[in-house]
Amino acid sequence: MTDNRNEQAQVRAELFESIMTRNGYEVVPGRYGGEYNNDQIAIQISDDQSSLMLGLKSLNEDGSGQLDTMSLGSNMQLSDEWLDAVVACLDVNPETKVFADKIKIVKSHKSFTRGMVVINLLSKAISYIPIDFNTEE
Repeated sequence: MTDNRNEQAQVRAELFESIMTRNGYEVVPGRYGGEYNNDQIAIQISDDQSSLMLGLKSLNEDGSGQLDTMSLGSNMQLSDEWLDAVVACLDVNPETKVFADKIKIVKSHKSFTRGMVVINLLSKAISYIPIDFNTEE
């Protein structure tokens, strides 16, 4: 079986996996939107703080990044609804159900971190952008 993803997408996927693994995250199998449909998810669960990261996304020329608004239906990436759709997709396969359960654990924590890992294609710098869906005031 051959991998028909764009070569740049493959390099970004390998870079994301390397970065996240080195930082104690577990990369979830599959792709969840983004350029070349290449966005991946990584999770980290601990007693006091859990995190869910999306990446590796490329920054626009003006330095901004963007979450897909039509990923897994009409859900914005990293939103609660989008995470529910990811869980539903992972739940149907016995090999990935363990990751669905882990995302459920992350979501059950009162506070968990969501973010994007991004690359500036000009400078090749990697950075992290926190994402806050908290609408409470």
